[in-house]
Amino acid sequence: MAAVKTVSLTKEYSNGEHYLRAVDDISFTVEENEFVAIMGSSGCGKTTLLNLLGGLENPTHGCVYINDVDITQLSMEERSSFRRWHIGFIFQNFNLIPEMNVFENIVLPAKLMERNISKKEVMRIAEELEIEEKLLQNPMTLSGGQQQRVAIARAIYTHPTILLGDELTGNLDSTTSISVMKFLKKMCKKYSQTMIIVTHDERIAAMADRILAVNKEQLFFLLGDLLESSAIENAWKRLAQVQTAIKKEKEESGSHFFLQNQEWNAETLEEFKNTTVTGMFNKKIGGTYVSRLLL
Repeated sequence: MAAVKTVSLTKEYSNGEHYLRAVDDISFTVEENEFVAIMGSSGCGKTTLLNLLGGLENPTHGCVYINDVDITQLSMEERSSFRRWHIGFIFQNFNLIPEMNVFENIVLPAKLMERNISKKEVMRIAEELEIEEKLLQNPMTLSGGQQQRVAIARAIYTHPTILLGDELTGNLDSTTSISVMKFLKKMCKKYSQTMIIVTHDERIAAMADRILAVNKEQLFFLLGDLLESSAIENAWKRLAQVQTAIKKEKEESGSHFFLQNQEWNAETLEEFKNTTVTGMFNKKIGGTYVSRLLL
């Protein structure tokens, strides 16, 4: 069973005169226990996509399935309850409650679920995230990086089925970022969780099982197991060139292209960079894979 599945997911915003399509007809699947990173330029719809996956926003049309439940068909109350039990969300702006101390913020979701609180488990997580000495402090007195770690602790304490994170290491230094992500991967493996994050950090993205990349023109693809961050950067630059070429080809021929199960790896990206658009669609480049490219 897929942990997350979207079907023709679309989100439009309107100011009365103009429409902005932030997410444009996206369909993809994330399997159970997978770690997927979402990358892309600013303003391309990454956070909107994450909000749709978490049921924080309603799509204009399309469906989001979490563990085979179409959350777009749930009422607001039902969706809130479902999210509380199945989805942990790490917000970019933390969303901590200043009237509560750090400990109370971490255990708040569990209290809303009427679960028993384990101080030992809270301490274990706090020690892993190096905030064990901050548990009785007001979160507003902490640094941005410390608040980020409190938000992470709150999201994972209830062991949700799906963990969603929006730039969850954005306020951490590079060493702490890698350490936190290793801890999250360990926790997800232990509790059979699925993790989907938005990140600009190529080193964090390279730790994922797959990378979902999307830009303002809805170039959409999944990269698997790229071991070098430089490879991701090269691929991203080349795909920007490919996008321009394909747009021109589509205008001239009216054709639509779909790339399925093409393969590549870090060693063959130079070949990929020099491959023509037509050749790229017809050619396998061994190693890891691109699941789908939609334009």
